[in-house]
Amino acid sequence: MKEVEAVVDTVKTWIGNPVSRMILKKIYNGNPESFNKILKKYADMNVKLSLSEEIKYQTIKTVLSIGAKSFGLNEGELKEAMKNPLIRRAISNILGGIATYGVEKPQITIAPFLVVWNYTRQCNLQCKHCYENASKKPDEDELNT
Repeated sequence: MKEVEAVVDTVKTWIGNPVSRMILKKIYNGNPESFNKILKKYADMNVKLSLSEEIKYQTIKTVLSIGAKSFGLNEGELKEAMKNPLIRRAISNILGGIATYGVEKPQITIAPFLVVWNYTRQCNLQCKHCYENASKKPDEDELNT
């Protein structure tokens, strides 16, 4: 648990401070498409950036390099992971949330990572990973078929 707190403190120090957050906000600027292009460039993907995006890229490159070290990754591993569009979207979501809301605990992101729709609690699968309290009887307010 102390390792997690150390990482959180590190992130708060180098991204959560007002100056870093202002820079991140200017880079993200409510434009996830442009930010995604910058992340693709970081992953060494073939992307053409405008002059302003190229300047933003240099800053994000530094931020991600420091972030990789904080989480015990080398930059090559992070670049390889960033080729996955889901990872890029997650990074964009997290950094956009930090730019907009700051470093929070729990972290507030721009968009939800996952949406769960519970149509029924009368499930008979009983998956080990499921957090839903499934029962044999439907709830009183549950729709029937």
